[in-house]
Amino acid sequence: MLDRDTKKEGSDSSTVVSRSRYEREKQARLLAERLLEDRSRELYEANQELANALEKERQVAKLQADFIYAISHEFRTPLTIIDGAAHRISKQAAILESQPITEKCNTIHAAIITLTKLIEKCLSVPQKPAGR
Repeated sequence: MLDRDTKKEGSDSSTVVSRSRYEREKQARLLAERLLEDRSRELYEANQELANALEKERQVAKLQADFIYAISHEFRTPLTIIDGAAHRISKQAAILESQPITEKCNTIHAAIITLTKLIEKCLSVPQKPAGR
């Protein structure tokens, strides 16, 4: 009878150990699941922030391109008008054989070419990324 009692106690002991081990594993599994959920949430939020930043960057790039186009147009239109007027004056000066007027018109035309190249150069320079 003593052997039976010892066996019973031994099996109760292993059952207690198994339950204890099961509870520890269950707690560890729950903790791992919570950590995984937290990390997944953090990654999702970081992904959303990156997507928002990318969209803002695209909007800024579009605004910048629109601005450059508008500035280019605003500079070139008056220069074209001035250049056209200088050409008409130059033709009239040739008819009147007025060398000083022709020279001034040539100076205006050269200045317009210089300004146009400067505008193209300034507006075609790639913009330095923010934060660099």
